[in-house]
Formats: sequence, structure tokens, C-alpha cells
Amino acid sequence: MNNNKKTQAKKRSKIIIIGDSHARGCALELQHNLKQDYEIQGIVNPGASLRTIVNAPIESLGKLTKKDVIVVRGGTRDVGQNESGNGLRQIRNFVENLKQTNVIVMSVPHRHDLAPNSCVNQEVKVYNRKLIKLLKVQENTCVLEVDTEHDLFTRHGLHMNRKGKQHIA
Repeated sequence: MNNNKKTQAKKRSKIIIIGDSHARGCALELQHNLKQDYEIQGIVNPGASLRTIVNAPIESLGKLTKKDVIVVRGGTRDVGQNESGNGLRQIRNFVENLKQTNVIVMSVPHRHDLAPNSCVNQEVKVYNRKLIKLLKVQENTCVLEVDTEHDLFTRHGLHMNRKGKQHIA
């Protein structure tokens, strides 16, 4: 009985995943891998820009500690609409305001629905390079580079399939 009270009193670390449509299902896959060790929350805003994603009113962000993690999965819209500079500024500001917790920013995935040498895919490469350079100086932040293998994506090529999301988790 006493041991049960200690288990209930133990606070689980939190993982919050925020993002565009690419973040759909990621929290569920991660929960499957981590079982009950973490409290995982996913907030998905399909088609959203990084400005919308990182400025979403999430009340628990201010309560996060060094034991917690926030994962940002976005940028596809910003890169696709020639707004990658704005997206990078949004990420930088977001990370600088969250020094009290850990932040994982996921790179923008290659667009398999477009030609490999399309201007958008070239911009994805440039954006991801700048993202890594921008965030490597931040102590509480890392960039998780998304695998670009075609078999990890759906037939239409824009989103990751279940195998891809399991791989990321």
C-alpha cells in the first residue's frame, strides 16, 4: 500500500509534440514505445506555418522543466511558400524563450510528391542546413533529421506512412 502511494506521487516527465500534419500520429507511436514512463501530448495543426505552431496557446509550456521535452515538427508550409527565413526566426525565438526545458526540432522532410531537383526540395535542403547551424549553439536544443527514404512515405509522397512514423518514434 505504501509503495503504491510512492508510485502515484512520482511525477512523470512530459513530452509535448507540436506540429503541422506531419506530427499526426507521432504522439501515439511514441507512447507505444515509451509505455507509461512519460506523459505524452500531441497538438496537431494541419497546414499551419511555424508561426502558428510555436505561438499556439499551450498552458503547460511554462511549467516544463529539464526533465521534459517539447518536439516541434513543422516548416513544410514555410519552405513551400518561400517563407523559410520567417520559419527559422520563429524557431529561434521559440527556443530562446524555452531555456527551462529540452527542445527537439525536426527537420523538414524531403517532398517525394515533387521532382527530386524541384526548387522546393532544393529549399528544403537549404532550410535544414540553416536550421542545424542555427540551433547547434543552443544548449537545450537538438535537431532530429528526418529520414528521406521513399519507402517511409505514403504513396502520394508528402507525409510519412506508419512505418516512417514508427521509425521516427
